[in-house]
Amino acid sequence: MSDIKWIKLSTNMHDDEKMKLVDAMPERDTIHYLWIRLLIQAGKTNANGLIYLNENIPYTDEMLSTIFSRPLASIRLALKVLSDFQMIEIAENNVIRIVNWERHQNVEGMDRVRDQNRKRVQNHREKKKQLEAVVNESEETSVQIEEHSWAESKEYGCAESKKYNIEVTNDICDSAKKSCNVTDDKSNVTVTVQNKRENKNKIKNENNKDREIKKEDDINSKSIELAKYCDLIAGIPNVLNLGALKLAIGMHGQEYVKMAIDIALKANKPNMTYIDGILKNWRREGYPDDKEVKKNVNRSYGKNSNPDKNKFAGFKPKEPRSLTDEQRKKAEKSLI
Repeated sequence: MSDIKWIKLSTNMHDDEKMKLVDAMPERDTIHYLWIRLLIQAGKTNANGLIYLNENIPYTDEMLSTIFSRPLASIRLALKVLSDFQMIEIAENNVIRIVNWERHQNVEGMDRVRDQNRKRVQNHREKKKQLEAVVNESEETSVQIEEHSWAESKEYGCAESKKYNIEVTNDICDSAKKSCNVTDDKSNVTVTVQNKRENKNKIKNENNKDREIKKEDDINSKSIELAKYCDLIAGIPNVLNLGALKLAIGMHGQEYVKMAIDIALKANKPNMTYIDGILKNWRREGYPDDKEVKKNVNRSYGKNSNPDKNKFAGFKPKEPRSLTDEQRKKAEKSLI
């Protein structure tokens, strides 16, 4: 197959006597269609009007029926008509040839394309052979260099031994082999240590993940427990947001969150905004003791109550500074 993208068709093709005879036949549409498709197929093949799948496999009637999407009987009828009108020739090996192909097509241009394709394939094969030759040559050169270096080192060792009257024995070779084995052992030890370190890090990461999962599960269970506790006392279902409750427990702990919930329930404000405000104040000023919170909770926080404004639940008020008699007298004089 070639890179032919177009073929020539004559504008007065249907004025030909053969085409007019075809028009008088019942299967004229199929015959016209098959004739155009065969011309296109011959252009794709670009082999002087021959039509085949490749040089060794010609098209059969069944193959043309599949390619052209037409019934097998219609294909056989069209081929017979075109062959009878000597518009195509079917050889004994079933290779189809368009008659007078060179008269209607630009054969020179097609030959030029075919030659270009052949040259391109030839150049590609030559480059491939050159690359293979270069690779083989480099491999042979590396082998020769290794053999040469080994021979030089061997000759140098013999010369040095003769110079200093040293006998090269099998013991020396054995010691060299042992040194090589020691090097291999060291490298194996290094790899083993590295593997142990990686396994240790993996175990550590897995333990950290397990701790995080356990911590998260613990916070979930505690938040559900406190939410049920608040619902039970307030008498309102789902009064607290579980997500906000989880964050509060993770930041302040279950004990102080429960204390803040008790204060909010006593003040008739069972919502996370009020509870978060209490917890933020505690975190800024210092977390209170359990006894102190219970003492403040026992006070009334109703709408009609008048709690001590100088004290906030869970905080110790600042004691006023005590003045001595001399300091008081000086202050009175300055005021007068």
